[in-house]
Amino acid sequence: MKNMRELFEQTGTPESPAEMQERIEQVREEIARMISELKECTPEEKQIMDSILKTLTDHNMKFLFREEVPRRVCLRFGTDNKPFELSIYVQSRKVSYRLCFPFRVQTNALFLVSMYMAEFNADKSFSVLNLDMENGELSMEYSYILQDPETFDEDAFMIYMNSLIHLSMMFYVKLSHLAAGMVPRKDKELYRFLLQQALETIEEKFDDEKVTYGTQDLQPQPSVEQRIFERLFGETDDMDSEEDLPFNNGPARPEIVSLEELQDHQEEEG
Repeated sequence: MKNMRELFEQTGTPESPAEMQERIEQVREEIARMISELKECTPEEKQIMDSILKTLTDHNMKFLFREEVPRRVCLRFGTDNKPFELSIYVQSRKVSYRLCFPFRVQTNALFLVSMYMAEFNADKSFSVLNLDMENGELSMEYSYILQDPETFDEDAFMIYMNSLIHLSMMFYVKLSHLAAGMVPRKDKELYRFLLQQALETIEEKFDDEKVTYGTQDLQPQPSVEQRIFERLFGETDDMDSEEDLPFNNGPARPEIVSLEELQDHQEEEG
């Protein structure tokens, strides 16, 4: 069966009402076929979805599965008054998780969240943040591919799912603050500067001789006292907490400050 584009190229411009009606019927049949394909599962997809449903059932998890949408299963859960919705999709041999946060990004905060997303996704191999610019929906996604439906591993499936849930909880506070326009003190000057440069660029007032790349040269260098304090006691920004720390770093912990660094500082002060 030819696709829609081939169908239109073949039929061309109708020359009579009868040809017009025939072309309309052909288009309707093609649309009906495409919708039918979306609703149908391949044997491999069905086998994988059956394994997923069995795993969720074995772990006493409540879920929503409808036969008319055979490639998707949804879970709703909440902890600490944070309701989430997790959708699991099967496409060919790929299993995808999509977790939607229970808040949307305000229009005035789209830039702030987009900036944070760029930083977040830059060093994350496990999952990515996604933002729907049209409706402000924020989600976190991850997927993996099975070499064979027979190799479906229940333990691995649950580890991936729980890891995604755990990661979303860790960054919930910071993302919900940014989505409402609440910026950490340490980022305010940087964001203000970037917004001013973007506005100058839009208004064609930006000086091309001042071109720089990235934000590396814009980040303020902390003093030795600040570095020592942060290493001993962790981040001090009142909007940050252990929940906001990067996934790979874990809780703040004391670190050793070199004697040479401290002596250099004392000589500079002396």
